[in-house]
Amino acid sequence: MGEQDVAGSGPQHDPTAGFFNKFAFGWMYKHVGAARKGLELNAEKMGMTPDNHADVAYDKFSGHWAAEMKLRGQEVDGKKPSLVCALRKAFGASYMMAGLCKMGWSTFVITGAFYFVRR
Repeated sequence: MGEQDVAGSGPQHDPTAGFFNKFAFGWMYKHVGAARKGLELNAEKMGMTPDNHADVAYDKFSGHWAAEMKLRGQEVDGKKPSLVCALRKAFGASYMMAGLCKMGWSTFVITGAFYFVRR
């Protein structure tokens, strides 16, 4: 589980392996610190797989968005282009779940602050 195959180079260590790293993005802490210091980041040294690079992610999304835009002329069926549907198809339900968790967290932070300020 902690290994990944990168373009024929054989299995390499996956820095995102483990529950804590996936849940709290613990693997990003050293990279965020380096970026704040103005150091240049290397995607391969970070352990980023090629399918997570920006150009690959954009190509994947643009393909799904183009398919959604084809629905624009077919509104008789009741289907309209959906950005959420294109994002879900391109990046999966795990990112949608992460977005919902983030939205819930933000809601609790704001309502908690409101509760303690009004008290």
